[in-house]
Amino acid sequence: MKQKKFMSEIIRDDLTPDLTTQPGSNTLKQKITNFYTKISGPTEENIINCCYNGDCIGLMKYKDSGENLDINDKCGNTLLHIAVKGRQGDMIQFLVNLGMDINCVNAEGITPLMYAIELGFDDIALDILQVKSLDLNHWDHMGRTALHYCALYGNAVMANILLENGIDVDKCDINGYNALHICCECNCFNVAKVLLRWHIDLEKTNKYGFIPLGTAVNHQNRNMVRLITAAMRGTDHKNFEQKVSAMLDLTCDKNHYNKIIEEMPLHFKGGQNDFEEIRPE
Repeated sequence: MKQKKFMSEIIRDDLTPDLTTQPGSNTLKQKITNFYTKISGPTEENIINCCYNGDCIGLMKYKDSGENLDINDKCGNTLLHIAVKGRQGDMIQFLVNLGMDINCVNAEGITPLMYAIELGFDDIALDILQVKSLDLNHWDHMGRTALHYCALYGNAVMANILLENGIDVDKCDINGYNALHICCECNCFNVAKVLLRWHIDLEKTNKYGFIPLGTAVNHQNRNMVRLITAAMRGTDHKNFEQKVSAMLDLTCDKNHYNKIIEEMPLHFKGGQNDFEEIRPE
C-alpha cells in the first residue's frame, strides 16, 4: 500500500475552485422560464428543475404521485448530476436516500464526483465523499478516475483528499496515461507535487511509449521537467539546470530525454527526495 509522505508546505490548487456560484444559480430570464415550466411545462423538466433548485419537497411530491425519477436531461445527465450542477449538497443526499446510485454516469461516463471536480465545486465533492457506497476508483469512458479529473482541472487539494481516502494513484486511462501524464499535458504543477508525495509511478509508459517525464518534454514544459527530474535523480547536481535544458532540446530521437536522465547519477540532498524544493520559474 502506498504510504503518505510528510508534506512540508500548504497544498495549493493550480486552478482556483469556484467559490462564487450560488446553489441553484439562474439568470432572471431562466428563473422566469422555470416558473412557467413549473406551471405548464413537461413533468420531466419540472423534476429536473426541482433537483437544480434543491426543492426536496417538490421532488417528493412527484415521487409520491408515481412519477419516474430515473430520467436524464438533454445532455444525458442524471438527477444526481443536475443536483451537482445546481450545487445542491442536501439534494444529493436526498436522492441517494431515495435509492439513486452515487456512481451513476452521464452520457460521457462521468460520475457526479468527477462532475463536481470539473465544475470546481469542492464543497459538493466533499459531500459526495461522505456517501458510503461511493466507488472512488470508478472510471469514465476514457478510463479516467476522479484523480485524473483533478489533474485535468488543477485541483491539488481535492487530489490529496482523494488519495487520503484510498483512490489508486497509479490508475491509467485507456491510453496508458496516469494522472502525472495528465499534469504534464495540462501544466498542473501543484497537482503533480501531490502525486509525487504519494509516490506515483514515474516509470509508467503510456501507449506512445512515454513516461511522464517524456510527456513533459514533448509539451516543452520546463517546470514539469525540472520537478520530475528532481523526483527521479535529485537536485544536488552542479549542472542540474543544464541537463534540464538539454532534455528540452528539439530532436528527432524520442528517447533523447531518457538518455540524458540515465546518465545522471542519484544525487539527493541528505538522502531526501528534492522535488519539494522545486518552484515554478
